Amino acid sequence: MKEKFLAIIAFLLIHCFSFSQPKIDFISQKTEKGVGIFANNPEYCPVSVKMTFKLTNMIATTGNQEIFVVPAKTNNYLIAELQKASDNSIYKYSYKFQSNFGDITLQEYDTAYEYDLPFEKGSSCKLWQGYFGSFSHQTERALDFSMPDGSNIVAARDGVVVSVVQSNTQSCPNKSCLKYNNFVNVYHSDGTFVSYCHIQFQGSKVKVGDKVKQGDVIALSGHSGFTSGSHLHFACFLPGLTERRTVETYFKIDDGSEVSNLQEGETYFKNY
Repeated sequence: MKEKFLAIIAFLLIHCFSFSQPKIDFISQKTEKGVGIFANNPEYCPVSVKMTFKLTNMIATTGNQEIFVVPAKTNNYLIAELQKASDNSIYKYSYKFQSNFGDITLQEYDTAYEYDLPFEKGSSCKLWQGYFGSFSHQTERALDFSMPDGSNIVAARDGVVVSVVQSNTQSCPNKSCLKYNNFVNVYHSDGTFVSYCHIQFQGSKVKVGDKVKQGDVIALSGHSGFTSGSHLHFACFLPGLTERRTVETYFKIDDGSEVSNLQEGETYFKNY
């Protein structure tokens, strides 16, 4: 009997990276023993993938492994080889996947890193909302800096730009406007990210793939998305598959010789 081969591929994407998702794609290639599943990751940071296989007369060489981390700018990365379990004439496979930017298996990062304040030298900003704030930060370690529209936002740390959204013009003070957030997301060498959110319509000064240095102007402040007024929403986080884990950040203040964990309601000056 002639061998029959059937591949059914189902995709499930999770929108959990500030309404941006990685452009990872998969290729199936027939092998002598079955099928190889390969990933292409064109992004400038690793991408984590959860693969769920449904197999008929096949086994995965990776066993029960479900989470795979595909390196940045990588093609033909082998996820799994699906091999025929017996010589039966029919074998089938299907899979679905979830993906997100970053390495979700990461456990350690640079907890002592000293960030620059995300505004220009000679300026001061009030921290309107701090960690676990009552307006919109109830479950996250995020910071809201009061900034007039059009203020320069500068990179708080070296990194590479992995995501930019700047096409939205709408805003409102409730979660229905989350989908209208404009932002720049930057990936750091220790595996963390920072999201610079609520930037102006067409307010990004960088593009995906740009390498930024501390102090570089990366965007103009605005009031896009879920906000009651113009400000910069700053959140440093470790990636997860369906949600992120925001982490504490410490900032150089005044002339840069002092480092502080910023407090809601305080005004901070930058002279470095």
